[in-house]
Amino acid sequence: MAYKVVYDINCGLSHGFGLKEPHHYVKEEEISAEDDRSALHRAAINAIKHSRDHLSSPVDDFTTVILADLYGPEGKINIRKFLNEMGYDGIGINGQKYFEWNEQNQLVTKCHMLEHLLLLGAESKSKDEIQQTEDT
Repeated sequence: MAYKVVYDINCGLSHGFGLKEPHHYVKEEEISAEDDRSALHRAAINAIKHSRDHLSSPVDDFTTVILADLYGPEGKINIRKFLNEMGYDGIGINGQKYFEWNEQNQLVTKCHMLEHLLLLGAESKSKDEIQQTEDT
């Protein structure tokens, strides 16, 4: 089934030279899933990826991604109500809590600048290890 996800992304934008400026935009994505639960899971995973793929805002050093809306074949899905009906009050992935609720009952995930740096360091180390393996 086809679903539409709307993300509200607050991040940083750099035109080069290491300088960042605040950036905010809304991103819509089409996803396919077997049911509402699978669609919400995929939308949540994508929100986490978006928070890690964007530069942090220079205002607060976070990349903030709000899972603003999820639309299914029957219209807009009230995410909090949907989760409550399944016995949940949020989303955890592999036992880790990645989301908070905001005042509009939307799921919010954040990635701090330091986490971005740690992820880049781990990615760089993995690439170096792969290169060393290929060289031998």
